[in-house]
Amino acid sequence: MDHLRTGLLVALAALVASALAVGASTGGDVASPAPESAGRTERTAPPDYARGFTVSERDGTTLLTVPHPWKGGPEQRYLLVPRDKPLPDIDVQDATVVRTPPTRVVSLSTLYTAALHRLGVADRIVGQADTNLLYNSELRNRVQRGEIDSVGPSSSIQPEPIMALEPDVVFAYAVGDAAYDTLRRIRATGVPVVLLAGYLEQHPLGRAEWLRFLGYFFGKEEAAGQHIRRIAARYTTLSRRANREGEAPSVLANIPYQGTWYAPGGGSYLAHLLTDAGALYPWRDTPSAGSLPLTFEAVYEKALGTDFWVHVGSFRSISGLLDTDPRYGRFRAVREGRVYNNDARIGPGGGNDFYESGFLHPERILADLVTIFHPELLPHRDLFYYRQLPREDDD
Repeated sequence: MDHLRTGLLVALAALVASALAVGASTGGDVASPAPESAGRTERTAPPDYARGFTVSERDGTTLLTVPHPWKGGPEQRYLLVPRDKPLPDIDVQDATVVRTPPTRVVSLSTLYTAALHRLGVADRIVGQADTNLLYNSELRNRVQRGEIDSVGPSSSIQPEPIMALEPDVVFAYAVGDAAYDTLRRIRATGVPVVLLAGYLEQHPLGRAEWLRFLGYFFGKEEAAGQHIRRIAARYTTLSRRANREGEAPSVLANIPYQGTWYAPGGGSYLAHLLTDAGALYPWRDTPSAGSLPLTFEAVYEKALGTDFWVHVGSFRSISGLLDTDPRYGRFRAVREGRVYNNDARIGPGGGNDFYESGFLHPERILADLVTIFHPELLPHRDLFYYRQLPREDDD
């Protein structure tokens, strides 16, 4: 125990002194670097669908490991230790120690905030990035009452507003070294920063299972597990029904950006949803989990005759699409009015609930897509996240 505490103080002093020069997994209380121990693990609880984290419970603590917080990023480990227990005398290399349950939380994503709300611990949030983009009205009201402070936009996080809130933990994400550098500045002051990587999950149920990851911090992992099992049962049943249909409609997705059409790769989150909804996606056989940068001509050649078109960015009507590029009018989906967007639920600040609560409810997204592609399967269901684009703008 003494060597662990001594190591902790040394590590913290080094962190404060060297700021950005610290190692990859430091922050908050830091377990002293030590060789891997063997034979101490009591129980492992592998996620059912997520591939981006592992769980190991030992000696009354929980070790969460995120192998890649972003593509190619360094492994992160988080040792969760109950507040009423001393730091354990176990060997965990470079793990960030988080005392649980945290009572003051800063969330740097509305997605994580939706998850904390689902877990029933949103009252612990004291700071939030992108407060203007919150869709959940209860959370927006808390911001207006001053119960949640804005810590600025997630695209340009500054440590000072976050540190002023004295949080027990910061839930964040990084998409590369530049974003990570800012988070390391926060960690260097002793506040645990936890990086989530649900956005890298390829399967919709895997992305949703990051609710369970967050649940461990609050003793809500079993409640999160029940939610996942419930939505997984609905998702799987509906997908089987949709894929039993005789004829699968073809579907085009996304829209050009600055001259390049970034189509979802065949291994991506959206491609999984389209396939599970009983649709044929033209690039379903490509292995990429990211986007495929394509020319307009390449998409035109392969997807001109697709039955549907989904995810058309900020366009609110088919006339808006055609005003931008008349060539869109040659696509069959446009000619026949079968263009749908995922923007049926937009908050007053422009936040889209598809990207807030949608990650927790892939079964709702799937039900929307099945309603669009196979309306006979869900004849009385109204779309939740999606809407069909009108021919002309409403206003």
